[in-house]
Amino acid sequence: MSGSIRLSFEASPTVLRLADATTAQFVADAGLAADDAARVQRAVQIFVAFSVHHSYEDVMGGEIELSLDLTPNGVKVVVHDWGRPWRRAGGSFGPLPSELAEAAELDPDAQLDNLADEGKLLTLQIACTHDANARLASAPIKPGRTPKQLDHHSEDEVEIRLATPDDADAICGLLYDNYGLDYVHAEFYRPVIIAIGIERGILASTVAYAGDELVGHIALFGSGPMSTMGSGEAPEMAAALIAEEWRGLWLYNRLHDFAVANARSLGVSAVFGQSTTAHVVSQRLGVGSGYQFTALMIGGTPPTMAKGQIKRGAQVLARGGLAYAVLPLAASPVLTATLPEQYATVLRRIADEAGYAIIAPDGVDPAGVEDAPIYWKQAGSEFVYVSGPHDLRAVEREFWAEDARRAETLYVDLDLTFDCSEAIEMLRERGFYLSGLIPAGRDGRDWLRMQRPQAAADIDGIRLLPEARWLLDEVLADRASVT
Repeated sequence: MSGSIRLSFEASPTVLRLADATTAQFVADAGLAADDAARVQRAVQIFVAFSVHHSYEDVMGGEIELSLDLTPNGVKVVVHDWGRPWRRAGGSFGPLPSELAEAAELDPDAQLDNLADEGKLLTLQIACTHDANARLASAPIKPGRTPKQLDHHSEDEVEIRLATPDDADAICGLLYDNYGLDYVHAEFYRPVIIAIGIERGILASTVAYAGDELVGHIALFGSGPMSTMGSGEAPEMAAALIAEEWRGLWLYNRLHDFAVANARSLGVSAVFGQSTTAHVVSQRLGVGSGYQFTALMIGGTPPTMAKGQIKRGAQVLARGGLAYAVLPLAASPVLTATLPEQYATVLRRIADEAGYAIIAPDGVDPAGVEDAPIYWKQAGSEFVYVSGPHDLRAVEREFWAEDARRAETLYVDLDLTFDCSEAIEMLRERGFYLSGLIPAGRDGRDWLRMQRPQAAADIDGIRLLPEARWLLDEVLADRASVT
């Protein structure tokens, strides 16, 4: 079969007319009967109107892609947009949203697919006969996207509480309002995943509502159920989201205090956060809440995230950085570490400033060497963990694995309960340099993190609070010294 069209355009009042005219030409060239042509045109109108009015909420500039394809049984209609996320629906996933109810009448199998940070697809099939020899052209255009701005709210009657699975859609929507589709934790764009995480105790989110509107959110999550973490691995405090009209007020502090109190009740020894280095706003909030900087991750975020956090529409081509900070919750926090001579001074200073006492390890078994999942989108970052006395050639082979070679930034964490001097020497010879200290990291152990950006990383654009600039100086000095 032949006959297809791909059209990409900006969400605007003229899009409906443009899509309608394009579809009219398509069905005419395909030789569709009048009734069949009308059904295809109506399908396109429904989908494009949904993208304009409900995905982008009538904000101009968002990208919409329309695809029309002749199939053996009719015409396939697909609309792809990158606007506000919606739950997967249609077919076995339940009824489509009411705004798409007419699409289900045209095709009972019509679907809305949530693609996380890749947007969503609206798909249906119109059964009909056609001219199989139709050949159509496409007119690609590549505009940018524009986020929706929230309405203004008063400060009265704000409720702060733990999230339930029913809050998943609102959390997903607030994330979109803050970051578009550029946030690094793509799972937060899937309401079903959020709901499952909350239900299973993997995710403990704190939410703030002004009436029926979600205006704030902070997530606490780790690799396993929070109630079983005890005093081991520190969970991450992430996805701190404040509706635009509430920023700079007291809301973040109240949200964070609530989340920390919940973390204490779950018995965790520490929490950590990762702040962009595109600006210092989130860093300042963290320091004000007691976090201490322990590592600087050059190239830790994809360019799209830096772009979204500096200014929507800004030209950012290199990967951004992350300031890794820890908030100890234990009464007397300790590091179980053998400090390697190469970095003993800087690690001791990091530990002192973060409030950790250092004790010698005793009788600890190696955790092993393994790959962690790719963490960031856009091929992102790859983490390799080295624990105990290993054949360094076996460790180096990890760097030649496909994921590691394709990673835009490669990190290696060295278990400080063992002497890692030889591993440090090997890594420095291969271009790795200091990132910092990761207290209560993987498996509850304390790790030295080293890093090697493998794609362009924006170092000149790093913005840090004065409290962290000394660490940047140490990182850059070590970077200059590696072979």
